[in-house]
Amino acid sequence: FFSTVLPLSGGTMTGHTLFNDGIELRLGTDTDMGLFYSSGVSNIRINSGIFKIRADDMRFTAQNGTTEAMRIVSGGNVGIGETDPDNKLDVDFDITGEGSQEGGIKIQNSHGVNNDFAPLYFGVHGGTRRTKAAIGLKRTGTYGIGDLVFAMDANGDDANVTFANDEVMRITSVGDVNI
Repeated sequence: FFSTVLPLSGGTMTGHTLFNDGIELRLGTDTDMGLFYSSGVSNIRINSGIFKIRADDMRFTAQNGTTEAMRIVSGGNVGIGETDPDNKLDVDFDITGEGSQEGGIKIQNSHGVNNDFAPLYFGVHGGTRRTKAAIGLKRTGTYGIGDLVFAMDANGDDANVTFANDEVMRITSVGDVNI
């Protein structure tokens, strides 16, 4: 357990505090305030930013400390691979070919038994946070084989969509479409 008191200057904390050989906390007027991993080998600090705080955003960097992985801007938008997100979630990646799973967005249910879903829900039901539509992969066989199921709750009520009651279309694992 390591504890330190950071110096105060004019009501704000300033300076660098190195927590042994590992974590460095930077506060004050530095270009990048935040939490950093540092290697103290031969008194050389290799700054690998864990997160950096700037005036209008928080940046999370990769192990090398310079490659930005994610940014949260002051309005609450989040960018993954995107430095200027203009949506609640912007994901930018660069992949080529059809066989790669590098990049993209993956939704996975690790429970892994038949009839489990890996769902994505949608809702625009004013203020109650209800979901009225969903797309999900329903596992129907081994190795995650399954059907792509579309569900819509068309009832003007305070209930959420369910795959059990609101299925409107299914694309089976062999490509058959059931409406």
